[in-house]
Formats: sequence, C-alpha cells, structure tokens
Amino acid sequence: MVKRMIVRGATLFAMVGLATTTSVATVFSFPGVQCFPVNANSTDMSRFGGTVSNTNSTNSLDVICPIFRYNPQSGYANNSASFDVFDRNQSQDFTCRFCTELALPTGLQTSCGSLANTGPGFSQSGVKNITEATPPSRQGALEYAYVLCTIPAASTGGFSHLARISLDDPSI
Repeated sequence: MVKRMIVRGATLFAMVGLATTTSVATVFSFPGVQCFPVNANSTDMSRFGGTVSNTNSTNSLDVICPIFRYNPQSGYANNSASFDVFDRNQSQDFTCRFCTELALPTGLQTSCGSLANTGPGFSQSGVKNITEATPPSRQGALEYAYVLCTIPAASTGGFSHLARISLDDPSI
C-alpha cells in the first residue's frame, strides 16, 4: 500500500513537472566596467561602482564591451539586447549596439543590430533602459560577440555612465 502511494506520488510529480516545463530565454547581464575605450590611448574613461563613464566635457567616448555567449548555437531574438545607462547630457545621445564578428579566410565579417539610443534632448540622473530592436544576424558558433557604445561627454548634469548590458540568450 505504501509502495503504491509512493509510485503514484512520483508519477504525479513527474506529470506536473512535464506540464510546467517550458523553453525560455535566459537573461545574462554584464557590468559596464568590463568595457574598454575603442581608442586604447584614451584617458577619458573612468570606472566607478561597476559602471564605465566618460570624463571628457567636450567629446563623446566610444567603448567596446566583450560579450560571452552561453549558447552560440542559436540565433538572437528581436529586443534581445538592452542597456542600462545614465545619460546626463541633453545635447548628445547615448547609443549602443550589439555586434558579432566572424573570422573568415578573406577577413572579418561583421554584423551589428539596430542602434539603441536615449533620443534627442533626453537627460536624467536616474537609470534608463534602452533596447536594440533588431539584433545582429547569427553568423555561426565561432562568432565573437561584443557591444559598441558611445557615451556622451560630461555636462553640467554630471557624467554619463554605462551600467549594465543584458542579453536574452535562448535557453541552453
């Protein structure tokens, strides 16, 4: 009798487990502090509290951020890359895009998604999430993934920061 109840209970748990199993994307987040200036000689980049910011009060700063793909066998969905930014410059947009590169015998093949930006005239002291609507095309399991961001110049409102990069990677 006890044995029969244990078997029925195990069967019920297995059925419930099967009924609730779904395939969803897993969100991986990367801190802005992992980024580096595109111009290696730049002294305008500052790292603070896990973020990266532009200390130059005149020029914007281009940074590149390597991204680790946990599931390189699958493609990217629309709106799969998003960026948490602090944009404190009303006259310059904060922009980011997710890109992939593949080394071929003929050279590098690059694909970038659409540009995510804060929009003209935007400025606030709090974090804003900007999302890339169209992802880069998947070029194969051997591709290298990275993010390119342009951080606006410092202004009277303070420094602009890249806080976090999030990527919805199809489940592994």
